[in-house]
Amino acid sequence: MKTSLFGIAGGFLTRSLLMLRTATILSGVFIAWARDFAEIRPNVSTPVPLLQFRFKDESYKYFPLLDLTVIHDRLILKCHSFDRLRKEGYILPSEPRQENCENRTAPYPSSREPKRKAVALDCEMAGVRNGDSEIISVCVIDFFSGQVLTNSLVKPHEPIIEWRTNIHGIRPATLSMAVSQGQALRGWEATRQELFKHINTDTVLVGQSLNQDLKRLRISHGKIFDTAILTAEMVFGTDAGFGRRWSLQSLCADLLKLRIRQNSNTHEALEDSMAAREVALWCLCYPHELEQWGKRAREKYIVEKLKAVKGRRKNKINVQRSSRIRDDDSSSRNHQTNDISIAQHA
Repeated sequence: MKTSLFGIAGGFLTRSLLMLRTATILSGVFIAWARDFAEIRPNVSTPVPLLQFRFKDESYKYFPLLDLTVIHDRLILKCHSFDRLRKEGYILPSEPRQENCENRTAPYPSSREPKRKAVALDCEMAGVRNGDSEIISVCVIDFFSGQVLTNSLVKPHEPIIEWRTNIHGIRPATLSMAVSQGQALRGWEATRQELFKHINTDTVLVGQSLNQDLKRLRISHGKIFDTAILTAEMVFGTDAGFGRRWSLQSLCADLLKLRIRQNSNTHEALEDSMAAREVALWCLCYPHELEQWGKRAREKYIVEKLKAVKGRRKNKINVQRSSRIRDDDSSSRNHQTNDISIAQHA
């Protein structure tokens, strides 16, 4: 009996020690992950598990694993048709533009190199010769976890003619320092290769008006979730043309009550990619509320359109009225001149 009790106690103690050791290891892994996460994003606090994390005094979602499959399925279903992407100027894998042989698709899926299911992307641009633009900053984050995969300045190969510092806040000295310290990517090729480390052809690219970003990256991709397209379709329909598009800042304010670009009103790739992710998640999680917003936005658009038409008509009438008054004044002066001339001859 004693032997049996000692055996049970010993077995229990062994299992307890094993569980304690496992918990210690898992705790160490989580702490290491949190430390690495914070090092990757020094401006973003470590996320609170299953709840949210904060960035620039605003909260962003952090989803439990249980929700990921549902959200991923909805994301796939909401990817835009090739017809819509073509209308919006995206380069599609099935029809690469012959005039630009630099276009590439992402790597094909491989079990040896698993990639992210979805990433949020944003790029900032600067002007180069011939009125063209090149990438000067890029940020890529995992759509589901919010983990920053890439956040870097980019040194274009061509000389920058128009910096557009008022838009993105990046100055020549900032980029020069990053280059000298080896902290900037070299041109769009290196930027594209960095993105390809994290995506394949099955990865969904999420962002606001990504057509220009992908054009500068020379990437053709078929799985796109563009928040500008989705919200415009909710207002005007999936088959119609868009009377307007809503900016990322406007969508954040209208849908999320989220304030971005508070201090300087300049764009930042990290903040914009996180904000686009948040808008996309809201649209996927609250389809009914999104539909209601679309109806309200359409009504408001129609009212503003009618006001604009009435304003133009009123201006046209005023212009015509002013023109008649000028003509009448001119005619009156001519009559007075003729009367004076007749009187002088008499």
